[in-house]
Amino acid sequence: MAETIGFVGLGNIGGPMAGTLLRTFKSATVFDLDTARMQALVPEGGMPAGSLANLARASSVILLSLPTSREVEAVLLGKDGIASAAKPGTLVIDLTSGNPVASKAMAAALADKQIRYIDAGVSGGVAPAQTGTLGIMIGG
Repeated sequence: MAETIGFVGLGNIGGPMAGTLLRTFKSATVFDLDTARMQALVPEGGMPAGSLANLARASSVILLSLPTSREVEAVLLGKDGIASAAKPGTLVIDLTSGNPVASKAMAAALADKQIRYIDAGVSGGVAPAQTGTLGIMIGG
């Protein structure tokens, strides 16, 4: 069965990363608080999610590109967040350069719901995000 991809956080780094992903995989469900950022990806195959829960229901792999671990925790574990609707076996890939202690705590909370989590911070900045040449450091 093909993976269904969700992408949360379409800012300076996340937007270009989602665009690269869409050029490769042709479709993904996308979410950002700024609806214009979601709409900008529609021509490339982005399907705007009305909520985080809708994105979680539609996705077997969810990538997060958010400012800090605080936002990651809210997106994952907050009211109507990813954990409220994700199916068991869903994989969350956190691209945020976050706090390792917080990442471990979130991974444990998600594991209780049979949701997998890996920490995959990116390095390189906006220009590499636009060209698809970011470095990614994965831990899980």
